[in-house]
Amino acid sequence: MPHICFVAQYAYPLLTGDYTEQILGGAELQQVTLARELASREYRVSMICLDFGQADGIEVDGITIHKTVRPNSGIPIFRFVHPRLTSLWSCLKRVDADIYYTRTASMLTGAVAAFALFYKKKTVFAAADNRDFSKHISRIRHRRDRWIHEWGIRNTDKLVVQNREQLALCRRNFNRDAAIIESCYSAPAARSQGRRDTVLWVSTIRALKRPDRLIALARLLPERRFVMVGGGDKYEGQLFEEIKEMAESEDNVDFIGFVPYSQIGLYFDKARVFVNTSETEGFPNTFLHSWARAVPTVSFVDCAARTGDRPVGYTVKSLDEMAGLVDRLIVDDAEYSRAGSRCSQYYRDNHTPQTVIRKYENLFDELLGQ
Repeated sequence: MPHICFVAQYAYPLLTGDYTEQILGGAELQQVTLARELASREYRVSMICLDFGQADGIEVDGITIHKTVRPNSGIPIFRFVHPRLTSLWSCLKRVDADIYYTRTASMLTGAVAAFALFYKKKTVFAAADNRDFSKHISRIRHRRDRWIHEWGIRNTDKLVVQNREQLALCRRNFNRDAAIIESCYSAPAARSQGRRDTVLWVSTIRALKRPDRLIALARLLPERRFVMVGGGDKYEGQLFEEIKEMAESEDNVDFIGFVPYSQIGLYFDKARVFVNTSETEGFPNTFLHSWARAVPTVSFVDCAARTGDRPVGYTVKSLDEMAGLVDRLIVDDAEYSRAGSRCSQYYRDNHTPQTVIRKYENLFDELLGQ
């Protein structure tokens, strides 16, 4: 079995359940899920994370965790090279894996690709968002990091996309092909019993996710109960406070704030409908939480999931259209049942660990020439 190393700087809290740092990202969730599944199949699995106070080389769920530096260590400007790049390079060498895996756009894409070229290792980059294959990606803050990421895309051995839109972007902007491998989610053994009557929103509260739209939706449907779950972004702390104040001023909105991953499922279990209000997405993990539980999703963004020619979830173009559709799914049991069955079947056909890991095993075999 090959040794797979996931380079996932912020995954440690999610992997261990230590939420002293309130970090819960979709890319990290996918890497932790894949790492656990591979470890359970007797792969040797490592993960490189930032230093959150843990000992180096500890093992969790069969995954050996190696640490680099504290999140904010070093002198601004100079710390990009030392200690960040120097400690990462040292850690990559110490792990000595066969394949190094990165996910979502960042300078890690290029740094890991450069290391692999120098030491003759293999690399995989997996997209977490449609923008990961955009030219001059705006959500990477520094131009230097954008250039390093783009160089990494051109020099990574294998690229993985979530859907055909990302594949088209990869081909158009980088003239490279990629494997389509869907996101993975381990469904709960059984859904908790109880009333399923809430309209659920789950995300990190940042401007791109448009949490204000959820408040506006709640105002259009004053008789429906809305639940809002999500922590703040470290760069947009003021927005978190503004959204919290707005939500708490509405009688039909329960603002929960940050919730540890181990407790997220409880909110999906009680949901009748899940809504996504983002400007852009790749393939939200929240859709998998919903679909595995036969909960329909309503979104402004088409994630390209299809059963035949029909979208799995509902896509709308306006807030009024979203309000009408959400209300219909609450009152129309027949429509709700059809939508839930469609979602559940699509999840079982495409996103179970068994299906996704099989595709990754084929990719790894091809990468290593087996």
